[in-house]
Amino acid sequence: MKNIELPADFDTGKIVQLYIGGQPWLKGGKTSEGKYHYQLLEEILRKEGVNDFPTIKFDGMVIPALTDGKKYDVVGMGVCEKFRNMYSFDGSSTDYGIGINLKHLEDLQALNPEARFIS
Repeated sequence: MKNIELPADFDTGKIVQLYIGGQPWLKGGKTSEGKYHYQLLEEILRKEGVNDFPTIKFDGMVIPALTDGKKYDVVGMGVCEKFRNMYSFDGSSTDYGIGINLKHLEDLQALNPEARFIS
């Protein structure tokens, strides 16, 4: 799958929807891993070479900002359930106060016609 980074045995978990360099990306972590949205965001940014991201303070922690105004832009967060090639999205992030972005799902669908993305 193009621009989708999920654990091999992913079934349900938190996800981050973002654009890096204008391309849609989806990063997720299994519920059993216990990761927060900000941790998933930091992982994908570092993996894709965006190491100089701005940060904000939230609940006594320093977490990545939703955008740096140039290289990346986070547009959605929530949870995903995966069954075969079907991905169902819902919910929102309490850390960042944003939910699922439908336009982003459409953009991912165009890159991955073999999958089905629903919200």
